[in-house]
Amino acid sequence: MTANKPMTGEQLDELMTIAVNMQRDSEKSGDRPTAMFAYAVQVAVMELRKVRDDAAALAAENAGLKSVDVWMNADEVGGSAADKAIENGATPEEATRAGVQAVIDSFKTPTTNTFLAEVRAQARNELVDELEARFTELSQTSTTPELRIGAAGAAGFVSTFRTRTEGSPDEQHRQTCDRAAD
Repeated sequence: MTANKPMTGEQLDELMTIAVNMQRDSEKSGDRPTAMFAYAVQVAVMELRKVRDDAAALAAENAGLKSVDVWMNADEVGGSAADKAIENGATPEEATRAGVQAVIDSFKTPTTNTFLAEVRAQARNELVDELEARFTELSQTSTTPELRIGAAGAAGFVSTFRTRTEGSPDEQHRQTCDRAAD
């Protein structure tokens, strides 16, 4: 296998099986560093699979947006919305805007929407982590008691904005180990 070629799905499956077995054997023999390495390999394989699956789904959705059928339907949807707007007394400019908005609303991109929601959640969590760390540091280092108390409260409050994303590596790891053990 050369390093410049991506691994196939079959190779990833084989790597996952080897890593699961390696972790199990290492834990039995008490070899913690090897067990941790095997776990890291499993997490990396799961992350790689997720990225590949997401990329394939996004590509399929993008290809669908380029389909002639989608645009033919969009033309009908936009024209219909513009006609309705004119019937309701809209100016030609307002009717055009209504038609364009109807076209935009007609495009369904659930995979893209899910992907962007995950990106937003990760960004929000990174911001929360940063604010929480700064408030915690301020609560421990400030010479003003009121500021220490306020910063501690702010750190706790900010942490409530953290978003949990579905399909975390630990959850995926447990599912994979269960399948491999069967």
